[in-house]
Amino acid sequence: MSSPLALYEPLDIIGNGSFGIIRKVSRKADGVIFARKELNFERMSERDRKQIVAEV
Repeated sequence: MSSPLALYEPLDIIGNGSFGIIRKVSRKADGVIFARKELNFERMSERDRKQIVAEV
């Protein structure tokens, strides 16, 4: 089974913050454009990680 990330083609970085970036991506199947948040968990405290999990 392939990764869900493989369904999208990364295009541009459109924003960034303390814990990651926002990237413009295109869905390979039909070319629809989305924004994807990519988080860097290594830069987060344990409390921050738990907060992220609670939000999802």
